[in-house]
Amino acid sequence: MSARPVDELQQMVTFAARWAPYGGCASGDIFVEFGISPPEFSIRVVAALSEPGAYDLSEAQRNTVLNQCRRFAHHSNHVLSAHRPPRRTRTDSHSALL
Repeated sequence: MSARPVDELQQMVTFAARWAPYGGCASGDIFVEFGISPPEFSIRVVAALSEPGAYDLSEAQRNTVLNQCRRFAHHSNHVLSAHRPPRRTRTDSHSALL
């Protein structure tokens, strides 16, 4: 395993912790900085912080970052699901042929 993913996770955690006092990271900043979607960023940061003491954060900082990432991921899922087109069912596709 290369050192790059670990370094990238450290950068993500540091980025999230730096923005935590201001309510969290902005979506556009996450994409520009890391090239991934905000929900993916949140998933990775939560996974990285799942081990207590894994990064040099106080318990309060760690909890703030985790809560912000979880809220962001939860909000993103609701926004994404609200904008998805309805799924076609088998009966929809058959009725389109009639």
